[in-house]
Amino acid sequence: QRLNGTFLFMLTSVFGGLRNWGIPFSVAIGLHAALAVPVALATVFAFYVVRDDDHRAILLILGTFLITPYVLTYDTGMVSAAAALLMIKGGSGDPSKDRRRIIATLGAILPMCLIGFGLLGLPVAPLILGALYAIAFRRSGAAASLLAILARTPPVRPSPAAVSD
Repeated sequence: QRLNGTFLFMLTSVFGGLRNWGIPFSVAIGLHAALAVPVALATVFAFYVVRDDDHRAILLILGTFLITPYVLTYDTGMVSAAAALLMIKGGSGDPSKDRRRIIATLGAILPMCLIGFGLLGLPVAPLILGALYAIAFRRSGAAASLLAILARTPPVRPSPAAVSD
C-alpha cells in the first residue's frame, strides 16, 4: 500500500495510473477491479465466439494487460506485437483517415513512451490499452455477437389463464 516513486511510473495499469494521481490504494484497486472483471468476462466470451486465432491472440494479450494491476512498462513488449497484428488485420487502408490504425500505432510504440508520460503525471497506457482492446473486440466480431445476444428478447410465455381459455 505504500507504493510510490519511480515504480509507480512504471505501472501501466488503471491501478497504477490512479495511484500516480494519489488515489488511495483501496479505491484504486477497487476501480481497477471494476474494469478488470468485465474485460476478463469479455475475453472469455470472445474465445467462444471468435474463430480467428489472430483475433483471439490479440484479445488475450490486450485483455491480460488490462486485467493485471501490477503490469510494468518492460512487460508491454507484447502489446507492440498485438498492435502490429491489429493493424494488419484490416482497416480503411488509408492510415491518415483510420483512427484505429493511429491508436494501434500508439500501442506499438507504447513501451518506448510510458515512463516519460508517467514522469509527467500522464498515465496514458490504460487509455491506449483500453482503446486497442475495444477496437480488437469490435473488429473480431465479438462485439456484434454480444450485441446480438443482448438484443434477443426472451420468448413470451402465455399466462396460465390464457392457456385454460
